[in-house]
Order: sequence, then C-alpha cells, then structure tokens
Amino acid sequence: MDKREENSKTSQQFLSEFLIRNLASSVTGDDGFFPYRKGVELVLLFNKFGFKDVYPESMEGSRRIYTQIRIKQLKNFSELQKLVEIILDPKEFYELGITIENAVVHINEYLKLEGYEVRHNEKGYQLLSTTSKIVEHKTISTLSHDFIIEQIDKCEEKLATGDYDGAITNARALIEAVSIEIIKIQNNQDYKSDGNLINIFKDLKKCLNMTIDENQSSQFLIEIIQGMTTTIQGIAALTNRASDRHNRVYKPQKHHAKLAVNCAFSFCDFILESFHYQQNKGQVS
Repeated sequence: MDKREENSKTSQQFLSEFLIRNLASSVTGDDGFFPYRKGVELVLLFNKFGFKDVYPESMEGSRRIYTQIRIKQLKNFSELQKLVEIILDPKEFYELGITIENAVVHINEYLKLEGYEVRHNEKGYQLLSTTSKIVEHKTISTLSHDFIIEQIDKCEEKLATGDYDGAITNARALIEAVSIEIIKIQNNQDYKSDGNLINIFKDLKKCLNMTIDENQSSQFLIEIIQGMTTTIQGIAALTNRASDRHNRVYKPQKHHAKLAVNCAFSFCDFILESFHYQQNKGQVS
C-alpha cells in the first residue's frame, strides 16, 4: 500500500455512499451519460491524484468497485472538484454521440442532493458547493483579474470544507487585490501598498472620488461610505485576530467566516460597479 492510499484510509471519509456510488457510475461511464472508461483508463485517471496504481494488478474487483474505492479515498473538496472537472472536459465527449450538456444535467441531479452543483463559467464546467450561500460574484469577475477569480474560488472551497481561517484570509486578500488593481488603473501607475487595508481603502476612496462632503453628498451615500469604512476596519481587525495570517487570538466559527466573505464580496461588487460606471460615463460614483 503506497503512502497516498495509507493516508486516505486513515482520514475521515467526507463523501456519502450515495454520492460515491453515483459518481463512480459517471466516472466509469456506466451511466450512459459519460464516456466509457476501460480499466487502464481508470487507473491512469486516479494516478493524477497521487495514487501509484499499475494496471491490472492494482484493480480490486470490477471497474465499478475500483472506482468507488478510489473516490472514497479522495481527501477533500478540492480533489472532488478536480475529478468532476476532468470527467467534464469537452474533449472527452468529442464524436462519441453523447453530449456534455446531457451529462451536466444528469450529474447535477444527484450532486444537488448532496449540496453540490456543476456550473459553467469562463473556466469551463466547475463544481461548486451550494451549502454555503454567498453573494454572487458576476460583477467581480468582469475585472478579468486572475488572482481575484482565484480568491473567490478559494473562499467558496474553504467555506465548504470548514477552513474558516483560510476563508477569512482570502476574503481580506480579495478586498486588497480589487482595491489595488483599481487604484493602479485609475492612476495609470504602479501602486506600492504598505499592507494596511485601512490605508489602501483611503487611497481607493480618493481614486473613485468617494470622499464625503457633508454639504454636497447625499445622506444615503454618506451612510454607505461610512458603512464601508466600518466594514473595512472590521475585516482588518478580524483578519489580524482570527485568520491564519497571524497567531490567532481566537478560533473563528463558520458564521464569522461567512460574514467576512459576504462583506468582502459585497464591498468588491460595489466598488467595481462604481469603477465601471466612471470608466464608461466619466462621472463620479
């Protein structure tokens, strides 16, 4: 038994038998919606996850049994996500007489019962968790900043897998990345950050003309900007005390992490809307 398999057997199984059984049927292609995979193809597939299998010696029982065993030994959501995205590669369906669209409908029928769903975005077909309801990030993705998209995905994954420290850290990183990118574009020059989120937000407000004028600004705008300032101060304090960036003062719970992530997404959504509005109309927010 190799080290990867030994570690998998000692770790807690995070997938239900229902999901393992149905997903195995899709991976093997026995369900009729996905490409049929021979034994040797299944071995090569799971070796991408660190197994050291050799065909046919490593196959235990049938193709179905072997596949169920290997799926059961996946360690986390990230590996599950990788497996689903591999079997939903459009090239796998080329000229087979079956469509990837029908495969997505089929796989979502049982994934949704387990709190997952396959969705299509600019990266292709991606597995997401539906158990942690967070703000949609359609506006954020329009900035076309690879790091920002990566942080969104990491937040979703870490909320789904219980890594609340990491979710808080990524939420802060998302705010910082979006803010710095906008400052750089607006000023048409590089921006040297001191890593202080509050100072970054002050510079962002200047770039987007979001400074408060008590005599001219509308009351609702004043309240929004004041609320955003409070949000940034709170997230900065939370990441200093409860994230994995520093020695923690206390361990955050799921609701703390979800609050930080939702606030980060809402903040980024608003400032990106303001940024795009000014870019398109040449007006202040």
